[in-house]
Amino acid sequence: FLSTLTAPILLAGLLQAQDAPKVAFEKAFPNLTIEKPVAVVIPPDETGRLFLVQQRGQIRILPADENSSEAALFLDLSDRKMEAHEFEEGLLGLVFHPKFKDNRKFYVYYSQQEPKRSVISEMLVSETDASKADPTTERILLEIPQPYWNHNSGNMVFGKDGTLFIAVGDGGKGNDAARFAQNLFALNGKILRIDVDSKRGAREYGIPEDNPFMGKNKKTGVIEEKEGTRGEIWTYGMRNPWGLWLDPETDDFWCADVGQELAEEINLIHKGG
Repeated sequence: FLSTLTAPILLAGLLQAQDAPKVAFEKAFPNLTIEKPVAVVIPPDETGRLFLVQQRGQIRILPADENSSEAALFLDLSDRKMEAHEFEEGLLGLVFHPKFKDNRKFYVYYSQQEPKRSVISEMLVSETDASKADPTTERILLEIPQPYWNHNSGNMVFGKDGTLFIAVGDGGKGNDAARFAQNLFALNGKILRIDVDSKRGAREYGIPEDNPFMGKNKKTGVIEEKEGTRGEIWTYGMRNPWGLWLDPETDDFWCADVGQELAEEINLIHKGG
């Protein structure tokens, strides 16, 4: 029985391997020394520039000539003591405002210590030099306490409506030790959605009124956070969501999330899911 069953399975496997497209990797920027790359981000300013995010705290602009040995330094936060352990902490995210060409705004996500936390900040590009960030313009939007040194996530993406989605890990260690991911009053283990162009109360950002945990107060008629929840939450139950992608044609929201022991995940994200 086994030999009868195995033969067609092996044959089918060989046929699939023969039909599979041939894929090869080619090294880009062979003369650059690149350490701990996290992301390459293209700003919406029609320049086509490639901004390379490096985990140890630097953002560089990759040269137009791939054979060049120099990449211009755009931002250097390497002196901020981001890491207690050189593993998953550091400079973890970069995204440009949809109106970056006009307002010069961009956003970074990085780690800080004592107390251990994730920081989401807004900065401006220099008025006089479009290849340099101006760190003196930093405006901290949000700080999220982190109990451990891993599962910080950090990927960010703007939606079509100009709201900002932020991926936040469950705090680390293993098995969601702090039980954050299912806790709707914690920002860890979530994908958040905020409005960077407004403010709500003492917060340095607004909360879109159509977020899933916002609702109308029956007594006052005011739209506010539902009791026992954080209005910033868009989706919960995440482990270490590190890759966000909003499909510009279908509006599908994809997220790569780190698994534990058995499998990694790619999730289709839903509002309030």
